[in-house]
Amino acid sequence: MPETIRVVLVEDNPDDARLLQESVRAFGNGLQIEHFGTLGKSQPAIEAGEADVVLLDLTLPDASGLETLRSVLAMRPEQPVVVLTGTDNLDLALRSVQAGAQDYLVKGTTDGPLLLRVMRYAIERAESSRDLQRSQRRYEAALRGSDDAIWELELRTGEYYRSPRWAEMLGYPVDYNPVQDQVLDLIHPDDAARLQRLFDEHLAGRTPFLVSEHRLRAADGKYRWIMVRAQVTRNAGGEAIRIGGSTTDITARREAEEQSRLQTAALGAAANGIVITGADGNIIWANPAFEELTGYQLAEIVGKSTSILKSDEQDGEFYAEMWATISAGNVWRGELTNRRKDGSVFPEEMIITPVPGRDGKIENYIAIKQDITERRRAQKEMHQIQIQMSQSQRLESMGAMARGVAHDFNNMLMTMIGNADLALMDLTDDHPAHESVEQIHETALRASGLTNQMLSYAGKGRFTPEPMDLNAVTRELDQMLRAALPKSTDLSFQLAEGLPPIKGNAGQMQQVVVNLVANAGDAIGEAGGEITVSTELVEIDESFFAGTVAAETLPTGKYVVIEVADNGAGMTPEVVERAFEPFFTTRFIGRGLGLASVLGIVHGHDGAVRLESEPGLGTKVRVILPSQDGVESGEVAPDAELSG
Repeated sequence: MPETIRVVLVEDNPDDARLLQESVRAFGNGLQIEHFGTLGKSQPAIEAGEADVVLLDLTLPDASGLETLRSVLAMRPEQPVVVLTGTDNLDLALRSVQAGAQDYLVKGTTDGPLLLRVMRYAIERAESSRDLQRSQRRYEAALRGSDDAIWELELRTGEYYRSPRWAEMLGYPVDYNPVQDQVLDLIHPDDAARLQRLFDEHLAGRTPFLVSEHRLRAADGKYRWIMVRAQVTRNAGGEAIRIGGSTTDITARREAEEQSRLQTAALGAAANGIVITGADGNIIWANPAFEELTGYQLAEIVGKSTSILKSDEQDGEFYAEMWATISAGNVWRGELTNRRKDGSVFPEEMIITPVPGRDGKIENYIAIKQDITERRRAQKEMHQIQIQMSQSQRLESMGAMARGVAHDFNNMLMTMIGNADLALMDLTDDHPAHESVEQIHETALRASGLTNQMLSYAGKGRFTPEPMDLNAVTRELDQMLRAALPKSTDLSFQLAEGLPPIKGNAGQMQQVVVNLVANAGDAIGEAGGEITVSTELVEIDESFFAGTVAAETLPTGKYVVIEVADNGAGMTPEVVERAFEPFFTTRFIGRGLGLASVLGIVHGHDGAVRLESEPGLGTKVRVILPSQDGVESGEVAPDAELSG
């Protein structure tokens, strides 16, 4: 209530106006009365809001009756108006109040104190009405902004009030207002019992609010997720008389949560490691596969840089190129070596995808990691097999050429040797040509031996297979081999007992041993060293055969192995790759048929050869031969296992 009441008096009778002003001023302080004789003259003051209350005569020169009141309210709808007229008419008084007047007074029956009270009440009621209207507008604005529906249920009568939004969110007509039983029928069967329990607990006073997320059947027959927040109202005796609250459609949120849950579950179940970082490269989240791959638990690495995985096997230029790619918004794909928590390193294939935010700037990176250890191993084995196949094909083609050359050349040598034999039979020892023919005969015999070596390389050496003890065949060479090696070279034999016999030719097997020991002696040279000849029975699998030179794939099982190892200079990988080629040699003097003939003889015995050598670490040659009884799987003593 203002301290000074500003009154606009609209009265065409000057005497009535004067009497009214005198009577009010006699009983009231702080009044400011402005008198106008017509409605038109009062309009500027009313529209400008200069009046706290308007005292209005309904009969004026320029207006009459209720239209006078309506005109004032049209000028200022919220203006408090008290009708002061000479007409004592109850119907007119009622219609005046209905039209918007705060009160209706009859001239001559109203004294100063009454008029003063009426004006004060009029102002107070108008202010209350304005406050209520403002609250209503704010309430409605809040509802529109929150997109919530408001409802109230009278518990005694079952009467429901719902704002239009309730029906709208479910797709029903705006005037749809189901009773309590109908609402219960809309609740999803899986949610009904839980909602009833929450309602009962709140009604019993065990919870301050009722909060529930459940499903309601919409007009299209589908269920929508809603969230209800409500509170009960109680009377003075504590009895619950009504409950009211709000309803929010949370279907989109629940669907988003479910999609997020499924996506998180999918990421968590993925076989590949997945890590999400911020734009700075610091880890935000990683899935279990990442933890298994790196050995780090998520709690250990959140907030840390992915650089904790660096193995230092990639240089700074590698990472600079990677960051340049993803910082530009492009996907990076590549292979690198990273380090686990325990310090071990592993190769991985990684794809990094930038994730931009709403403003287009990169906010996150998602990296998908796959351990490619097995792939690298398979690639290495495949490469080794390809090399082996290429080598076998090359040796096979060389063998075919050697067979052809040796066969034709041997035929010519047989003619030379036969004719030389006949000539020597006709020549006496003192004949001038005898010595020359004899040299021709000896040279042809040596050439024939060379062709036999070539045939051996080709695996076409002629022999009748017989059972033999490989240990016995090897022991017979002891003295000859020691005599052929420099005294600075130590030759030792480690021959396993109880070896099964093999089928083959003893002479050719001895040639294999002699050639291998001779090569080992050449590798050691005059500086001296050690050569070891050993035999054993081993169980051989496919992975071992992958590193051998064999004419064809051999079955797995038990094999007799003879090995010649030295601690000489060793070979480079390039030399190892060509070691079995005929006529290839690293010695200044030599024919290059030693290992070539060994390979040919072993092929002829259905075996395989494995060569292992590194510069400075010596050389080891293993000859794998089937036993007389064939290759059969069986148990082998632990000390007979073949490594490498």
